[in-house]
Amino acid sequence: MAEEGMLGSGNGNCVPGSAVYDRFYRNLHGLPDVTESRPATVNQVTPVEERPLTYIVRTLRHRERGDFILIEYISHEGAMRIVLPPGVANRIASQRESLTTQGRRKRGKEEAARRKAQGIVPGFMKGRARKTKAKKGKPLIEVLSEEEEGG
Repeated sequence: MAEEGMLGSGNGNCVPGSAVYDRFYRNLHGLPDVTESRPATVNQVTPVEERPLTYIVRTLRHRERGDFILIEYISHEGAMRIVLPPGVANRIASQRESLTTQGRRKRGKEEAARRKAQGIVPGFMKGRARKTKAKKGKPLIEVLSEEEEGG
């Protein structure tokens, strides 16, 4: 199927994408190797114009072909039905995981810097901290840093 077919073209008397959406749903729904999520409705209001938007999202997982995400979008301008194929669904999942990893890494570095500034010894260095005595006038973290540098 062509990429533009996933969005559907509409023929003037139906919701854009409706025929493609209906065909995908009809072909996948009820098959023994397809698992289906319940439809989830998300209601939002546009920030500028404060108009309501409604999204109805459903996922169908075909054992061999992958996940198809079916989206119904309803606004004051009309409605649209979209089918996202497995390649797009996989890309969305990959990007989400990547952003989660980046966020955790950034927060971890910020937290380590904050603890270092407070003089808190990291857990993995606490065993060394017991064996090393702080030198007069220096916090223990500085003593440990000097030992690693060979000073």
